[in-house]
Formats: sequence, structure tokens, C-alpha cells
Amino acid sequence: MAQEERETILKKVEKEPEYKGGMEQFYVDVNSKIHYPIISRIKRAQGNVFVQFVVNKEGKLEDVKVVKGIEKRCDQVAADAVKSTSGKWIPGEEDGKPVKVRMVLPLTFNLNAKKAVE
Repeated sequence: MAQEERETILKKVEKEPEYKGGMEQFYVDVNSKIHYPIISRIKRAQGNVFVQFVVNKEGKLEDVKVVKGIEKRCDQVAADAVKSTSGKWIPGEEDGKPVKVRMVLPLTFNLNAKKAVE
């Protein structure tokens, strides 16, 4: 039973995982790691890339993947940028104990924006 509890991944918890510095800092950090692929710009690919990941009990990311994308190059860039934030998270909690939590966050690729991702 203890092994089964350790492997449980929750979607809703008493205390959600937090990015060190807040979500605004998360998007600043992710944006600094993103380049808008030239081929994607030529193809006029834009929109939201939804990246799913698990924040583990140590604040590291696991199982990072795109669950809804716009174009394979943008999707890969978004997933890699989110992976770069591993270890910068405060784990979620349930009953006062750190737990694994699954999250999904959107990254918006906009051809008209000054930054690669908003």
C-alpha cells in the first residue's frame, strides 16, 4: 500500500505546486528559453501549446509532454522550455505532506508579439 501511495499523481490538492517567484516569473523564465522556430514562422503557426507535467515531491518535473499543440517545432520548443524549470517548483501538498501533482499550462505563440511566448 505504501508503494501505491507514493506513485499516486493528483490533479487537485489542498495546496497547489508553486513556481519559486510566482507564475509571472515562470513565464519570464520560460520565455527566456524559447525561440520561435523560423519554419514555424514561415508556416504562420501560432496559438496555444498546452504542456502537461508532473511536479514531484521534490519540486522537479516529470513526464513533460505536449497534450495539445500547434506545430511540432513549436511544441518541442515549448516542452523543452518547461523542462528547464525543473527544480524551481515548490511541491503541492495534501494533508500537509508533499505529493505529486499533474498540471497543464498554456504557452501562447503569437507572430505579432514582441516576445516569443506570452
